[in-house]
Amino acid sequence: MRRGSKSTEAQVTPAPLPRFAFQELSREAVTVPTADGWRLRAEAVVPPHCEAALVVGHAMMTNRQRMDWPPGRGLVSTLAQHGFAVLNADLRGHGESTPHASRRVDWSYDELVFQDTPALITFARERWPGVPLALVGHSLFGHVAAAHVAMCPDTPVQALVGLAANVWLRHLEPDRRRWWRKRLYAEVVACIVALFGYAPVRLLRQGTDDEAATYFRQLVGWIRSGWWTTLDGRDYLAALRSARIPALNVVGARDTFLCAPENAARMWAYWGGPFEQWVIDHIWGLRYVPGHMGIAMNPACRSVWHRVAAWLRASLGLEAASA
Repeated sequence: MRRGSKSTEAQVTPAPLPRFAFQELSREAVTVPTADGWRLRAEAVVPPHCEAALVVGHAMMTNRQRMDWPPGRGLVSTLAQHGFAVLNADLRGHGESTPHASRRVDWSYDELVFQDTPALITFARERWPGVPLALVGHSLFGHVAAAHVAMCPDTPVQALVGLAANVWLRHLEPDRRRWWRKRLYAEVVACIVALFGYAPVRLLRQGTDDEAATYFRQLVGWIRSGWWTTLDGRDYLAALRSARIPALNVVGARDTFLCAPENAARMWAYWGGPFEQWVIDHIWGLRYVPGHMGIAMNPACRSVWHRVAAWLRASLGLEAASA
């Protein structure tokens, strides 16, 4: 797909693998304060020569460890090898950004968009001044980042990459049977949240991190209403049209439920800036075709991560600067 195209066709021919020189990376645990009082924990992964900065965020029910898996050889480390200083963050209530979700600890999706994301961006801009900045998000942070860019057009971000990033809305889902599976899933989750007062993800062995009640109720509300909105009624999906920066969404062809390629393409068709979507299937030359988690966590996708780094470098103007 060409940049700027609004077609839902999601197949592209893989670009050649970029070349790069291996670099020793430094790693530092850091704390990022938010305006509403949370202290987000993150790891700064930095090459000797930093040409740009990335804020990287994880999927729901997980934490930042999954964004560099296996440790030191995962997505974050691969991106850093291409000259990016990477801020790999735990969103509130996840990983080391405690306290975790419980009956007494709550947050909404909106707080991720309007509190966590700008705090991470501000930290990265101050830590690595004078270089371009982009956002990279797996699933949850992919659409949180898109929502932030759309709602805050003055945010100092020059590019966005989503990995299996989409939202569940009826008019974005072309498969009726899959939609009713999503509706059933949402209603079951709503009952569990009502019973426990939060989403007990670890107890149910569905992930590594519990989720807050208001957060999940907001997601279920979108599925019931068909509107991706803030708690006070502002429309995230409509706001996507105001985005102007280039965006890329990378989806595994085996991701047939959580982020089906055609569902994701319909959401990102609202993106106002240049956009393309890659569907990773057998023609990409991998040992396997990834699903929802594998696209960000399985080292068999490393060649795709290298291509994502090349896309970021081109979108941020780094290749032109080097030339």
